[in-house]
Parts: sequence; structure tokens; C-alpha cells
Amino acid sequence: MQAVLYTFANKFLSNDDLDKVKEVMFMTRLGQMLVNDGIEIGIEKGIEKGIEKGALALISVCREIGLSYDDTRRKLIEKLELDAPAAKRYMEEFWTRSSL
Repeated sequence: MQAVLYTFANKFLSNDDLDKVKEVMFMTRLGQMLVNDGIEIGIEKGIEKGIEKGALALISVCREIGLSYDDTRRKLIEKLELDAPAAKRYMEEFWTRSSL
């Protein structure tokens, strides 16, 4: 829905009109809902990025101390509270990228 509004506004409104619409939107319930949705999406992406960085760091440390692939995968599940498919994805992505 946000993309449709954005496309419509950019196509048909001047910069001054866009500023006025933006001001009015923030004062409406719909505007607040869109802002809240954006905040929620940003938080979710931030959490995902944090888990990804944590997984890379944990895999790197596990490799440095000589843990096996399977032991490292188990540590991801235990320490980051990941499910098995997520741990497998991170292992496939980061195992060969992490330093020894």
C-alpha cells in the first residue's frame, strides 16, 4: 500500500503538494499506521541483521577454537536460539567465509 501511495504522489504532485500531503498524513490515523508499519519493519530488519552478525561472529570463533561443523551448528541453535533450518542457512553461508 505504501508503494502505491508513494508512486501516485510522486507522479501527480509537486514538491510543495508532497510536503502538504506529508504533513496531513502524519496527523491522520492512516498516516500514523503507515509510520508504525515502517517502524515495525525497520525493527524486524535490525533484529535480523543483528542475528546475522552474531551468527557470523559465533561461527568465526568456533572455527578459531577448532569446533567441528556440526558442533558449531549446535552452538548456533543453543546460543542464538535459532531453529535448525536457520542454523543450517547461516552455516552454509558463513562457514567457508569465516576466518580460521
